[in-house]
Amino acid sequence: MSAVPHHRVSFSRITRGLRAARKGKTREGWAAFLLFLKGYRILGRRRRTPFGEVDILAQKGRTLVAVEVKARGGEAAAKAALSITQQRRLRAALSHLAARYPLCRHLRCDVVLFTPWPRHIRNAFGE
Repeated sequence: MSAVPHHRVSFSRITRGLRAARKGKTREGWAAFLLFLKGYRILGRRRRTPFGEVDILAQKGRTLVAVEVKARGGEAAAKAALSITQQRRLRAALSHLAARYPLCRHLRCDVVLFTPWPRHIRNAFGE
């Protein structure tokens, strides 16, 4: 009988992961609140699609907006965290979700950066 490799995960690694997840949910909540104050209607948070998850789905007028929330130490690091692959994934997820909102004529991807204060970047990928 062959031995199955046993991977141990340290307690500190688990707690760091839980802390990061909690911090992410909190920042998403603050981002949704910021968007609400700017007149956006929040349609959902952590919306799953076959292409990936959308942090916040919002609507303003006839525009459906997928919002990615990023928290990093500085603005350059936060922008660098938005890879081309991630941008494509977010666009595909938004296109998928758009079928459920036929009154929305326009699609847009925004980003809310926390560095440490929130900053809303409209049309972040220059579509």
